[in-house]
Amino acid sequence: GIMAMTFGFIIPLGALVANHKKYLPHMTFQIFAMLLAIVGLILAIVYKEVNNERHFQHLHSIIGLVIIIACVLIQPGLKLLHITPIKNAIVKVWHKRIGISIVFFGLSNIFLGFLVLNTTPLYIKVLYGIWVILVIAVYLIFGAIKSDEQQTKKLEEEELFGFQLG
Repeated sequence: GIMAMTFGFIIPLGALVANHKKYLPHMTFQIFAMLLAIVGLILAIVYKEVNNERHFQHLHSIIGLVIIIACVLIQPGLKLLHITPIKNAIVKVWHKRIGISIVFFGLSNIFLGFLVLNTTPLYIKVLYGIWVILVIAVYLIFGAIKSDEQQTKKLEEEELFGFQLG
């Protein structure tokens, strides 16, 4: 549902556009995703409450909560530091590193959600698996991971030495 769309599509797309210097669409996708994640979390808690079930008893829900905390608190906090006078290379690097972690943990956590639900048809699992492979391929083809490593090295050098080395 909401969480699968948020972490399986919107967040990866938002991260991909950020890697290509499209910051307004990136922020738009990620803010929309944050709002959907909060709605999804509230709906999950209400569902558990209505059905008299324990909260956060599966690895899926624990990982999901950590990812939502990273989305709603950590990433915007780092971004605010990044755009204020405190702006520095380390903040920018960590914003990107945590962002890419959110993408891949979010994609993976959907598989754990399938296990918890135990009612997801096999064809949905297969189609989602194909989608995840496509997302990873797009990240690799368009250099999302490689350019992050190059950018990280460049930014760390600038932070250490105050200028670009080469």
